[in-house]
Amino acid sequence: MGYLVFARKWRPQNFDQLIGQEHVATTLKNAISFDRVAHAYLFTGPRGIGKTSTARILAKALNCEKGPTPSPCNVCDCCREISVGRSLDVMEIDGASNRGIEQIRQLRENVKFAPAKSRFKIYIIDEVHQITTDGFNALLKTLEEPPAHVKFIFATTQAHKILPTILSRCQRFDFKPLSISSITQKLKKIMKQEKLDVTDEALLYIARASSGSMRDAESILDQVSSFCRGKVKLETVTSMLGMVDMEALWEISQKLIQRKTQETLILVEKIINQGKDLPQFIASLMEHFRNILIAKIVDARHAGELIDLPKEHLERISAEAKDLTFEEIFYIFNILVRTQDNLRRALSSRVVVEVALVKLTQRGNLTSLDEILSRLNKFEQGLGKAGVPLKENYAENNDQEQAQDTSEAALENTRPISEGSSQKSNHSWPDLLEAIKEEKILIASYLEFGHLVGLDDKMITVAFSQKHNFYKETLEQLENKKAIEEKAKEIFQRPLKIKFILDKNLDAAASKDEEEAEESGKKIAAEPIIQSALKIFQGRITKRFSQ
Repeated sequence: MGYLVFARKWRPQNFDQLIGQEHVATTLKNAISFDRVAHAYLFTGPRGIGKTSTARILAKALNCEKGPTPSPCNVCDCCREISVGRSLDVMEIDGASNRGIEQIRQLRENVKFAPAKSRFKIYIIDEVHQITTDGFNALLKTLEEPPAHVKFIFATTQAHKILPTILSRCQRFDFKPLSISSITQKLKKIMKQEKLDVTDEALLYIARASSGSMRDAESILDQVSSFCRGKVKLETVTSMLGMVDMEALWEISQKLIQRKTQETLILVEKIINQGKDLPQFIASLMEHFRNILIAKIVDARHAGELIDLPKEHLERISAEAKDLTFEEIFYIFNILVRTQDNLRRALSSRVVVEVALVKLTQRGNLTSLDEILSRLNKFEQGLGKAGVPLKENYAENNDQEQAQDTSEAALENTRPISEGSSQKSNHSWPDLLEAIKEEKILIASYLEFGHLVGLDDKMITVAFSQKHNFYKETLEQLENKKAIEEKAKEIFQRPLKIKFILDKNLDAAASKDEEEAEESGKKIAAEPIIQSALKIFQGRITKRFSQ
């Protein structure tokens, strides 16, 4: 027989060898012992965690010559045939290749026949979610009331894609991803039997790279043992998998914490030149800062339970956690998450990663929410001491000012613009602007740069400054002009023409207003209360506004 890969060679052969799925093993063993075996089972969970292996073990337990038994012997003909996939009575079917209604009809015909030599005829259908809706519907009746000699075992990584009518006819078992510690223990047993020499750090990285899948971990160990004949070290694993080793992560995180942009980019250049996978690098960096967050929250005694790292690494992570605030850790996480998302769409992974790391090293001092609230309280106290009205007083004053402004505006809008103007409706120029804005928002926005200088029985005259000549020319286009005149006829209840002119005086007036606004802004900025606010919030004035 040829070489057998670790994932097949070290596949569990009985319920006691199942790792991390004790809840499944215990339930199935009890069902067999108490003669309560269901006619259909659904095993669901991520890849490589023992679903198909459990299905084979269950098949052996039911068909073993000493069975049904929760502990199959693995030496009788039935057990050995099932283990190597040669049993005539245990059919392993690929759901992706046998997903149509015709294949299911064939299966329905075959279940009628008795087993060739075993106790039960067992159908193991892998990736069962691939079966079509018509195929599932054809299977319903048989699945609900199969012959006494037939058992169905379905396996899938996507249970949500299976029809509810199928789910309701099965006993469902959810398989869990394996922990790093349980994977490491199994790998150590394989190392001992295969006489391999692998360092603990290298084993830890293999377990982390497997993402909870024992099959992936065994395959990586198999590959590593072929890649390196001597002692397998951490450098060997990281080089083969394209992962960033722990020391490089320490260096990067230290430079990020110290906000050293240049040194960070140099380290990234080194990682790229080593051929490391950048999405994998960002994922590793996220996990590293996750460990820092855990170390900051959880005391040292319990941190080891949540962080799968050696003791000396935990001490270094705890030291880094002291150099970062919660706000900084959350900020770093947000940037890394966005970077991970951007990498899926970007043509240049390098640019995305470099920009993200520059942003992280150039971050400002992030203030906690408690500190912001404290500063707000100080600011409010400062307003009170300065004699500035607070809360209700502000609302009353603002209401009075707004009422006064509104009344003045109403008088201005109803006042004739020029001699001889005749108002035949209760509407005014602002009403026209609002009406146009509802249908032609762009035209209305251009009109707002103009100044109404004339409104009589036949003509509306709007003036623009020289610097707003573009808006004037755009509004003079026939289509725009026609739209304004039609809306004016509707508002003022008479036909009106509109004329646009340039007025140089508007440029001079605008310049004077800007100068007055600047001077007013300087006076406001010099007010003690404004200076107090700047001091409390450690801020600066970037732009001045005035009324």
